[in-house]
Amino acid sequence: MKILILTLCVLSFVLAARDADLLGAPLPGCTNDNFRQYSGYLDVTEDKKFHYVFVESQNDPANDPLLFWFNGGPGCSSMIGFIQEHGPCAFLEDSDHEPQDNPYSWNNWANIVYLESPAGVGYNFYNGHYEYDDDNVSYENLKAVQSFFEGFPEYSNHNLYLSGESYGGIYIPYLALRIDEHNANSNDHINLKGFLIGNGVTNWKYDCGPAFMKMGLTHGLINIDLANRIENSGCDFAEQGSGKQPDECYSLMREFDDAVSHVYPYDIYRPPEEYYQTPAPQKSISDLIRMESDSQVENVYGGFSRLVKKNMKKNSNDFSPVNKYMNADDTKAALNIPANYFWEECSNIDYEMLDEASQWIYPKLKGKYRMLHYSGTTDGVVPTVGTEGWMKDLGWKVTTKRKAWLSEPLILGGYTESREGNLDFLTIHGTGHMAPQWKRHEAYLALSSWVLEKDLPRS
Repeated sequence: MKILILTLCVLSFVLAARDADLLGAPLPGCTNDNFRQYSGYLDVTEDKKFHYVFVESQNDPANDPLLFWFNGGPGCSSMIGFIQEHGPCAFLEDSDHEPQDNPYSWNNWANIVYLESPAGVGYNFYNGHYEYDDDNVSYENLKAVQSFFEGFPEYSNHNLYLSGESYGGIYIPYLALRIDEHNANSNDHINLKGFLIGNGVTNWKYDCGPAFMKMGLTHGLINIDLANRIENSGCDFAEQGSGKQPDECYSLMREFDDAVSHVYPYDIYRPPEEYYQTPAPQKSISDLIRMESDSQVENVYGGFSRLVKKNMKKNSNDFSPVNKYMNADDTKAALNIPANYFWEECSNIDYEMLDEASQWIYPKLKGKYRMLHYSGTTDGVVPTVGTEGWMKDLGWKVTTKRKAWLSEPLILGGYTESREGNLDFLTIHGTGHMAPQWKRHEAYLALSSWVLEKDLPRS
């Protein structure tokens, strides 16, 4: 009897906490209210609570899969995915000054948890000093996942997928590994089925700077002479772990930097978001990619963390309408956020990016889970050619050769390819780093099809 009473007390506490996180109405500017939305905090440690937003599926919440979403950085808020990319209430155009109902919300087909991680990001709560790296943040992300299931135990048996983009290419495989280890050593099974990552950092040898240089020729950004000198230089342009380079390498990087000084690296055929400001600022995009003098850094373009953490707000994306909205009193009240909390899209957190990145994890997970990397093909920050490079480096046999898929009749959506070990690759044709934001229909079609195990339209 005492055990029953204790169980009921614990259950009532969990339900009360969950009910306190329930949104009473849609976010300001939006009308969709045919599904439940939650916003609150998940206990991670005694002095850290990670903010989450949970939107139940508009289709069949009791049976649809559950996705966790992570933005990158490291240091960028997953509210970017929620409010700009695929949440039910989103800024649909770069020029918008307020959000509206999103017809391509991913919660049309899945239950989604947008998790702000690590501490120091977005609306998160923390006390004291924290130091992160790729390894230790994964344990706190695991704790946040467990904390979510404690509050929403009815979702613990749903098919779980981890999803995200950019530096999520590090976060997500690490978290998948932690879940795999947890399941091997615990009866408290987490029903992980797989993960999907967009333009995700995976191996510094291939990703980011080296891949941007490689795509320079094929996308008409540099001439063949510079491309040949880069190819034949023997320089290591990796943005992590490359060490001091010969002067020739810095000279080549300066040439490349100058050649792409007016290119928006997040989508090389797209104007930066500041373009949509009125009036547009008179700044060169070279300010974005020339971070410090050559004597201070090993790579002119590099420092992926500097690119995103310190300069995105100032130079690459005009987040001012989003910042204003996310810090408005009525928005914070709707999201159950304390009035004195301040949100920014990317924070300068104390984070060490490890040289080994995340490719080493894939052999440990091979064949256990479904794995997808999707890639916007005009991204210069984590280019498609880099993703293809590390996938080939795995040495896993191609099981389904490259095939085109259509976003609508006669219109190319991109290409797919599959390898042994349940590893799939999918391109989203003609868009950049934030594919679900800039090609909403195409990303919605392709990624829902993959998660729900449906084939894409083919010619």
